[in-house]
Amino acid sequence: MMEPVFPDSFVMAAEQPEIVDFETCDGVAIKVMRVQKALTFIPQHSHPYEHGWFLATGAVWLWLDGHLDKQYRAPCLINIQAGRKHLFQTLEDNTMWACIHNTSRKEIIEILAEYQLVGAG
Repeated sequence: MMEPVFPDSFVMAAEQPEIVDFETCDGVAIKVMRVQKALTFIPQHSHPYEHGWFLATGAVWLWLDGHLDKQYRAPCLINIQAGRKHLFQTLEDNTMWACIHNTSRKEIIEILAEYQLVGAG
């Protein structure tokens, strides 16, 4: 199997990630999301602090700062370092994950910058 290529452009996916649940508990914000279709890209963005990304179901490719990191399969926890641009591409239908953020920051989930739009290529 060939490694995926970081896309030059994106087409807006018809079905955007669905927020399944969002809870804040003991200083931790957890946003659970699901993407219905395989090969959908999740928006590339970064945060000014590190955070956790828990892949609950499915599999994804991960790019960090525009470079392919590797393929991840559920269940797994990924530490995203502060300021790193991260982009995911789902590899299976109904992929589900949770973004985990510390709420002691000035905003619960502060986005440093959003670099590109999502889409299915």
